[in-house]
Amino acid sequence: MLTRAQREYSVLAIILLAFILMLIPSLLTARAEFRDGLRRQDVAMLKHNAEMYFNEHNVYPSSLNTSPYRYVVTKTQDQAASGYYIEAELEVAQSDRTAFDEDEQRKYFYRILHKDGKTLYRVCGGDEKQCEQ
Repeated sequence: MLTRAQREYSVLAIILLAFILMLIPSLLTARAEFRDGLRRQDVAMLKHNAEMYFNEHNVYPSSLNTSPYRYVVTKTQDQAASGYYIEAELEVAQSDRTAFDEDEQRKYFYRILHKDGKTLYRVCGGDEKQCEQ
């Protein structure tokens, strides 16, 4: 037969286990959101690199190594890139939207959209209308 102290410890262990089981999903979501934040930072840096290229050459690069993200030229003028977007896949599903990121270091248009069951984060350059489509 269990003593009173053993029953109390058993109840305490069950409560602690239930708390831990409830906490695990939120921790996993927080980690995914953190990784998505890193992806947004990477895309912002790639956009910065493309804009620096534009400042030096007065055109955007026709190709840019953005692996594992996508760089797509959306508009050309005289066979030179004049619009583009950089796209990353996000882990945490978000609603579709187009907005202007007013973060101190960013200040650009972005779009979140769903395509083929994936949530995509797209940063536009040169032709912000690409973000509005």
